[in-house]
Amino acid sequence: MVDAINGNYGAKSQDLSINWNDLTATEVLAYEDEGQDVPDAILAWAQEMAGTENADQITYEMYEENGENSSGNAATDLRQELSDSHLSLKSQGKIFIEQSKEKEEITLQAITEMAPLLNVAQEIGTEAEAIGDAAKTQLEAIKNQIQALISEKDDKPKLLQNRSERGEIQGLQAVAEALGANAEGQLQGLDAELDEVDEIVNNGAFSSQTSIDFGSETVAIGNELLGDKGGRNIGIVAGVVGGALTGVGMLLGGLIGGIFGGLFGGKKKVGREAVEQGTQTMTVGQQGMQISEQAADAYGVSIKDVSNSENDVNNASEGTQTGDGSTGGEELTGGEDATAASSESVQEGSAEEVIDPTLADTSITTDPDEILRRKERRGLA
Repeated sequence: MVDAINGNYGAKSQDLSINWNDLTATEVLAYEDEGQDVPDAILAWAQEMAGTENADQITYEMYEENGENSSGNAATDLRQELSDSHLSLKSQGKIFIEQSKEKEEITLQAITEMAPLLNVAQEIGTEAEAIGDAAKTQLEAIKNQIQALISEKDDKPKLLQNRSERGEIQGLQAVAEALGANAEGQLQGLDAELDEVDEIVNNGAFSSQTSIDFGSETVAIGNELLGDKGGRNIGIVAGVVGGALTGVGMLLGGLIGGIFGGLFGGKKKVGREAVEQGTQTMTVGQQGMQISEQAADAYGVSIKDVSNSENDVNNASEGTQTGDGSTGGEELTGGEDATAASSESVQEGSAEEVIDPTLADTSITTDPDEILRRKERRGLA
């Protein structure tokens, strides 16, 4: 099958003795780091498995055989694989005891990482609300200033609607735009922090569930081992046979009974250890699940706080760019009409200056106030 895979994907390892199907994802990636030319399909599988709980447990062959029929539970899949391999119950128990210890250790580490996240998520949500509220208050104040300027401008004759007022409005809009961009940048940073929280919580929940699964399966194997009465029965039979014999026969019978009793007594020891270890691993897994659920709830509230604050800031920013949110665009263009009117007035004033040189000014101006004063001097206003 290795040859078929190598042929199918056109990849040849430098070491042809490597059986890629028998390797776990961790082993495959180790060979790849050494410079081995890993078959494409197996490399893709190994990279996908990297960092998961099964990276150093499941071989590619196990994945191929059980991938479509997998229960989604690594513990039951492994148990099925071991049973199909005709491994003894005692050996399965030993394997699962070690697996449970490993899963428990990983989950304890995950709990250590998840525990502070409940407060972290809540703090992020509170900070998001504060940023949104502050930006909204500032932007609404700027909007009110802009509206006041627009109203003041509209109350004046077009001649007095000068360029400085329009510049002041545009300046306020620029400040509002900068405030909005700054607030949005801070909120995006909080959003990124929540993404990290979410990743840690998801990994912790997965690790905790894996501990529950392996702990449960380990307990089940332990109970099966403890429920096996074969060892005791054989020991009794051997003892009876030994008692019925004399001399060397009696010694032989006792020896047989001791051997079988010791073998099955070993099974009981493994069984007890499996139940104890599995129960402990399940307990740790349940603790991890509880913490992950609490952190996930806090994350859900905080991500909503960030989203709401982003919407508030966007809406407030848009309000400052339109004046009153409906007709501001039209109102703000009034300044252009004022500029045109001022230009026309300058042209009229220039013409009159040619007619009456005694009233001429020394320079041409576009200032509406100065134009008005010149007209007054000429008796035209």
